[in-house]
Amino acid sequence: MVGIEIAATSVVWVRLRRGSDKPVLEAKDSLALVHSRETATMTGVFSQKNEDAPCVLVLEREDYNLIQSPAPDVDEADLRDAVLWRVKDELGFSVQDVVLDVFDFPLGKNQHERRLYVAAANASRIQRKVDWLHGADAELCVIDIPEQAIRNVISLLPEDQTGIALLFMMEREESVILLCRQGVLHLARSIPIGYERLRRGYAGMSADASL
Repeated sequence: MVGIEIAATSVVWVRLRRGSDKPVLEAKDSLALVHSRETATMTGVFSQKNEDAPCVLVLEREDYNLIQSPAPDVDEADLRDAVLWRVKDELGFSVQDVVLDVFDFPLGKNQHERRLYVAAANASRIQRKVDWLHGADAELCVIDIPEQAIRNVISLLPEDQTGIALLFMMEREESVILLCRQGVLHLARSIPIGYERLRRGYAGMSADASL
């Protein structure tokens, strides 16, 4: 399986194979993404060893919003439409150009109202990336968000049984705090501190400053 993230100026991919009890990393690479040559770049990724491998597209942070929302009191078949109108003012783009998915937010001991995580993505941005992959004959099987992809990795760790807290620096100016337990994402919260801010902070420290 190949996991790939397509950013504005670069492409990062990894190839995994199934091991005896855990996935094994076989290969990885990072490539520059040149405007108007996106499909050619994808073709290079999926040639030779990656040919015919199932592909998972992991969205970059600018592609989507992850929103918490109370679950509307509707049938499951109508849930996505009802949620869309509940969160439409938080999207940052038109409801006519959105694709979304929902998954349950785990309830605490004293909580009884069902709550949801809503992953709402800009459909036009996603479709461009899907078209590049299809143009390269990639076998796209899943589109995922980083929070869920990280949860999948965390679920393989023995500590996941009791719970893991993780600070993941997703972007230059943004990080996300994740709390996972027994394969379930309990919390995903963004904070406006990324690796670039930390780099600037360390660059301004004196050599004898205590850490």
